[in-house]
Amino acid sequence: AAVTAAARRHRVTPGTLAQAAWALTLAAHAGTTDVVFGTTVSGRPADLPGAESTVGLFINTVPVRVTTGSGERVGPWLRALGAAQAEATEYAHVPLHEIPAGPATGAALFDSLLVIENYPVTTGEGAGHGVSVRELDAVESTNYPLTLTVRPSDTLDVTVGHDPALFDTDTVERLADGFLRALTVLAEDTGDGLLAALPMLGEAERGRVLGEWSGSLGAPELHTSVPEAFARRVAAAPEAPAVRCGDLSFTYRELDARSDRVAAALRSRGVGAGARVGLLLRRSPDVVVAMLAVLKTGAAYVPLHPAHPVERMEQILGGAGAQLLVADAAAPHLPAGVGVLQLSEATRRAWAPAGVPSPSVPADEPAYIMSTSGSTGTPKGVTVTHRAVVALAADRRWRSRAHRHVLFHSPHSFDAATYEVWVPLLGGGCVEVAEEDLSAAVVRRAAGRGVAAVFLTTALFGALAEEDPACFAGLSEVWTGGEAASAPAMARMAAHCPATELVHVYGPTEATTFALSGPVTPDDTAGPGPVPLGRPMDDTLAYVLDGALRPVGVGVPGELYLGGPGLARGYDGQAPLTSARFVADPFGSGRRLYRSGDVVRRGPDGRLAFLGRGDGQVKIRGHRIELAEIEAALRARPDVGGVAVAARETRSGAKRLVAYVVPASGTTLDVPALREGLADRLPAYMVPSELVELAALPLTVNGKVDRR
Repeated sequence: AAVTAAARRHRVTPGTLAQAAWALTLAAHAGTTDVVFGTTVSGRPADLPGAESTVGLFINTVPVRVTTGSGERVGPWLRALGAAQAEATEYAHVPLHEIPAGPATGAALFDSLLVIENYPVTTGEGAGHGVSVRELDAVESTNYPLTLTVRPSDTLDVTVGHDPALFDTDTVERLADGFLRALTVLAEDTGDGLLAALPMLGEAERGRVLGEWSGSLGAPELHTSVPEAFARRVAAAPEAPAVRCGDLSFTYRELDARSDRVAAALRSRGVGAGARVGLLLRRSPDVVVAMLAVLKTGAAYVPLHPAHPVERMEQILGGAGAQLLVADAAAPHLPAGVGVLQLSEATRRAWAPAGVPSPSVPADEPAYIMSTSGSTGTPKGVTVTHRAVVALAADRRWRSRAHRHVLFHSPHSFDAATYEVWVPLLGGGCVEVAEEDLSAAVVRRAAGRGVAAVFLTTALFGALAEEDPACFAGLSEVWTGGEAASAPAMARMAAHCPATELVHVYGPTEATTFALSGPVTPDDTAGPGPVPLGRPMDDTLAYVLDGALRPVGVGVPGELYLGGPGLARGYDGQAPLTSARFVADPFGSGRRLYRSGDVVRRGPDGRLAFLGRGDGQVKIRGHRIELAEIEAALRARPDVGGVAVAARETRSGAKRLVAYVVPASGTTLDVPALREGLADRLPAYMVPSELVELAALPLTVNGKVDRR
């Protein structure tokens, strides 16, 4: 009755209201504003004489396309939908197979069907003949994976049929609840409200996704700089080992004194509060010395990778306004336009005046400027504060002894070094500097020297888990993340190292290395979906929002927004970009949130799973395609050890999908079988036109897949 009254108020039919509710539900769960579903029509036009009394089955299935623009108002949108359906009645007789799905063959027009059973069923007409209807029942089936049947009456009867191979019961129940919720809010709306403002979540679920599942900011606000936090550790245990590399070792007292000498050298070159200092150094214990020394002067360090082209180094230093570069004596190529201080000279000489106390550095001052690739082709510098670094090091996850002895193997120009250096140092632990690039042998040697925890990028972890999964057995914890995880690689490592805890972690540079984490369980790697990323770290907010900045429910994709003291200040010298990515909290707290661009969804337990980049879509033959979905399909195969999918342009300018595949150890790729497996799992337009076998995926200097 409420639906009928609302339909009358909005001047549409109850069927249009049901179509609108189903469109909103599908749009929310698909993360889009343009949906297509099927619906049934009677095939008996009202303007055809005798149509209602003609014997025969004239029912037909037709497509319904609905857009759900956030700027539209409910009333006009509903009436436009009703008018479009009225205009489409003249084509209601057209068979579905005569309606082209698009240029790609084998693509279905839609995957869900909405059936509105509004034909009358009377049970009293046979009473005069001694006949009565005691019970009416019907069993119907369709060829569609999902069918929603609505029977309007005094109370709305809704039935959902589904293919259990494609939808589990929990998902179907959430879809049904979402439809009823959408129908309710549409019925309650006066018609003047915006579609984007419709409360698509119930109060209980909204409370969960914005409350306990999104993290909290309950810790006392930190006002400590990195040098101040380090000084406390020096005072507490001056003779404890701070940095080790081979036979070389610095205690906390020695590291403090050595960094004081370098800080004095920097001051003699004019470095002070607010300055920027480049670091062009090979991995060694003195990288840690230089990082600490720069911070003691009140300046921020700008790390550079020795393998980067000189032109890129000059772009980074110029963009940061660096006035000095600390470099190794053996650095083969030095960028121009900046003064150079040789680190070996700075550590060897006694600089006057000696023993100058470090200035007090406000916690919100920059600690480092880490460069990441920019969409314009010019690197963008992410400004990370002392507060953010100290907040990361204060997380309770590091209280286990595992993170008191950590392997420093990442380039210091990669933000994983923030964890590898500052988490152990500010926690009173030891940084173990790797003498070689990471390999299974290096991991084994590190474990033998007492290292208990290591972080690896997804690609590096996958390579080692493929080559020698038992190499992690001597570690207490292995943390991995950075790209879509390989469940088979994680399962392989777990099988060979049952005593080592595997933790899946996520965090952009803009949120100071890590924002989400969680231990990986056997169930996580056995299922067909992505391996969960876990839950927010301490003092971290993680909201999943739709395009209208509304929180989304369980199982619904949305963009991940992060908040808390771990957020970077922004992009150095790029105010417009900072404003676009660091936005105001839409829930009125006055805080900032970082718009990550990553698409995630929550599981029933509140953990988040990574689905892909919001801008990682490509368009092939008119179809929007998420490359991560194709990669996940290939990654699930036991004969695939690594995969990357890219859209490449042909000479004619057309795009085609190319999959680069690394065979799993001990297997031979069967390309026809791979293609057949993809065809079984994905639409035809998502199957790559070319499969290229590689011995290994190319990696960037930071250990991520080089997709260029």
